[in-house]
Amino acid sequence: MDAPITAEERAHEILRQAFGYDAFRAGQLEVIREVLAGRDCLAIMPTGAGKSLTFQVPARVLGGTTLVLSPLIALMKDQVDALARRGFSATLVNSTLPPRSARRGSPASPMGASSSCTRRRRA
Repeated sequence: MDAPITAEERAHEILRQAFGYDAFRAGQLEVIREVLAGRDCLAIMPTGAGKSLTFQVPARVLGGTTLVLSPLIALMKDQVDALARRGFSATLVNSTLPPRSARRGSPASPMGASSSCTRRRRA
């Protein structure tokens, strides 16, 4: 009987299967480890460093709902579209949406809200 897979091993598996990458970029795995361990984490990374994977991968590993906050409406749409293409259930809420749409979310995520900074609450 095989030993159970660790959360970090699952993160690597998701990176390959869902995102098509063989390895994390510098800094990503350290952030993911902190999130998977249930610790608060602040990651300051340059544009193009792969910040999105630091919340998308743990969201897949941990399951449940992940709320991501972003001040950039264009980034929200790009992120939600990219997540939907990879099989994530995602939606966004922003000031350009009519109030009824914002309350309802999208068909992919009827309860949802989404966009770019993750904080999970410890039980």
